[in-house]
Amino acid sequence: MRQISKMLKCLRQDNNGNAMVEMAIYSPFALLLLAGTVDFSAAVSQKIQAQQAVARTLEMVSFMNLAEVDEQLLEAEAAKAAGVSESDSKLSR
Repeated sequence: MRQISKMLKCLRQDNNGNAMVEMAIYSPFALLLLAGTVDFSAAVSQKIQAQQAVARTLEMVSFMNLAEVDEQLLEAEAAKAAGVSESDSKLSR
């Protein structure tokens, strides 16, 4: 019985491995936070790219006469500014 109590006392005072257990507990939360940050930044980047495409297209429209507006040219320029192919932009219709 004394041997068991000595061993339990020794285990209670032993701090080896505490950092590993803490890392195992906190690592999933840190990775989730990192993945969320990366996903959010990608979404913001796509939003900015879409806004720039819209601004470029509206700028082209403002410089054209209403009778001279070429929808295919505008669509091509908007797709180019957005970084997508024209066929991809036509699929959303």
